[in-house]
Amino acid sequence: MQVKSHINRKGTLETNEIIEIVLSAGAIILLLILFLSILNFGYDKNEETMKSYFNTLKQQMDIGEKGIGEFEMWQEETDVFYYLIYFGDKRSFSFDINGKTQQGLLAFFPSKTLCICMFKDEVVCKEKYCLNLHTSAKSVKSPGEQWVIKRGEKAFIREVNDEYIFDVK
Repeated sequence: MQVKSHINRKGTLETNEIIEIVLSAGAIILLLILFLSILNFGYDKNEETMKSYFNTLKQQMDIGEKGIGEFEMWQEETDVFYYLIYFGDKRSFSFDINGKTQQGLLAFFPSKTLCICMFKDEVVCKEKYCLNLHTSAKSVKSPGEQWVIKRGEKAFIREVNDEYIFDVK
């Protein structure tokens, strides 16, 4: 049985064979790039961070209905900051965030609304990371209808007499 060789008698590859090898290598590289882009497609670090904080908040508030829940936001980023903001029954807000007064209007109408929000160039609050509470919430540290819990502050959450209490340390 004779094996057909792709190398001519001089020991070199023919032009067609070189083109096949180059195209095959290019196709493999292209498939690898497409595969890696699919893995990263749709990943938004800020979105995932807000989602994680929101899920933790919900768990800790459930604990706070029967005991004491704890909620704290830590982050390494310095260009984006995350906050827990209680809007009460107002759509408009005015808070001191990073030494600047941030004012705005929520795109949705809140009712006893508690949100995980982020600040980069402006405050961004997404409705899917907000809770419409069945009762009001107050912060021991910042009395008032609206309040903010910032990075590094730890809130102990409990429900007392149909009101959520956030004791911030």
